[in-house]
Amino acid sequence: MRLAPTEAAVQEAAAAASGTKPAAAPPAAPAAAAGVVDGMADLFSSADLDAALAAAGPAGATVLLSSVTWCRPCRAMAAPIKKLAAAYGPGTPSGVGFFRVYGNASEGAKALFRDRLGTRATPTWFIFVGAGPEPVHTHTGANKARLEHAIREAVAGARGEGALPGACLYPPEPKPTGGW
Repeated sequence: MRLAPTEAAVQEAAAAASGTKPAAAPPAAPAAAAGVVDGMADLFSSADLDAALAAAGPAGATVLLSSVTWCRPCRAMAAPIKKLAAAYGPGTPSGVGFFRVYGNASEGAKALFRDRLGTRATPTWFIFVGAGPEPVHTHTGANKARLEHAIREAVAGARGEGALPGACLYPPEPKPTGGW
């Protein structure tokens, strides 16, 4: 699967080839530019991430999946992400933005994936609150209950308990008690 580069990435590549610096343009909303697939919008550079965080506002939460196109556990999370985006995403009281970056999509995505986020395993989940560049939560793995718990904590901290749906979609598994 090949992902199309953003307009900013195309301008950046043209400027690099000609040796000139491109004119600064206002950041476009990544969700509108990239489209939403499986409840998530694709990001292709650090500038895209910055625009997504700025669009979230001071009390907004943003979930970012750092992945590669061939990651099977990441693909296994597609259906749970759709459900989580429907319950917590834009248009809900939670208003969480859901994004992903494929580290093998482009040079800009590779820099975001490797250099800025420091991704070492996939899937890696980052949750940001507000426009701050540092995530408030990070974890790896395809555990939908753990991801939902982290989303609920971030939303409750940023917007209060009233912004959360009443029940979890994916309640944590009860821990076994006793011996063997």
